[in-house]
Amino acid sequence: MADTIGFHNTTFSDLPVELLESNRTVLGLEFILNTCRSLILNNNHGQYILQLKPAASYSLEELDARVDLSERQLLIVGKNISPSGTAAPPLMGEAIKSVNDKTAADYPDYCSFLNWRLQYSEAELIIEKMNGTKVVIRKTRATK
Repeated sequence: MADTIGFHNTTFSDLPVELLESNRTVLGLEFILNTCRSLILNNNHGQYILQLKPAASYSLEELDARVDLSERQLLIVGKNISPSGTAAPPLMGEAIKSVNDKTAADYPDYCSFLNWRLQYSEAELIIEKMNGTKVVIRKTRATK
């Protein structure tokens, strides 16, 4: 999560963003759909024009860390970077042993893992690091 981001005279706090290995930051489609009336992407000139809705607001509860399955390994691929986040212990790109006591081997393929991740709605999850340390990851509410 980013601390804040501002567009014109509107500020949004604790937004879910993903930090990619290339150090790029990505805002989600859900944020754009909830806050913008229109979006113009001009990749030729590197311009991105957002026209906010008259009463742009944003509220979403999201886990403070995102786990993905890659090459039969569970990895931390996103995390809340704000000081209030519960994802401080795991590092981006860190391989972990399990999520809620399920290892990478418990998912027969990527689709079954993705199905679990998209349907997961609990308020917290427990990741186990490779050294056996367990970390509780909670949801944080992102709001305008």
